[in-house]
Amino acid sequence: MIPLSNAGMDRMIEILASPDHVVAMKLSGTVSGRDYDRVVAEVDAKLDGHDRIGVLVDLTGFEDMTLEAGAKDARYGLRRLWELKRFPREAVRPPPCSLCSCCFSPLMVRTLSRRFNSMSFSSRPGASAVTV
Repeated sequence: MIPLSNAGMDRMIEILASPDHVVAMKLSGTVSGRDYDRVVAEVDAKLDGHDRIGVLVDLTGFEDMTLEAGAKDARYGLRRLWELKRFPREAVRPPPCSLCSCCFSPLMVRTLSRRFNSMSFSSRPGASAVTV
């Protein structure tokens, strides 16, 4: 895991161990614009090496997003809108309120999506990597 946090602030993004063709991360606390830049860098790095990638996002600790991060997310999403075929699979573990999953679903029209609750998302004994 590679933690990214701002000192003294409750912001964190963890890049999780995963196969080379999968972006796996856990978002916690309040995501800032700087934090979101790390997400974009990780996704773009995977896309540079692969035509198609899977995405796994754990939002169980996610609380909020700054206005700057929201604007960056909207711009990045619109930029990649015509490339949805490059994201054929996604897995999202939503926060307890499940509000975020309602926001993501309309945008992922051409993506095989699956939501996981805390019981179905937990790792099998002996499993060491994410497979999406």
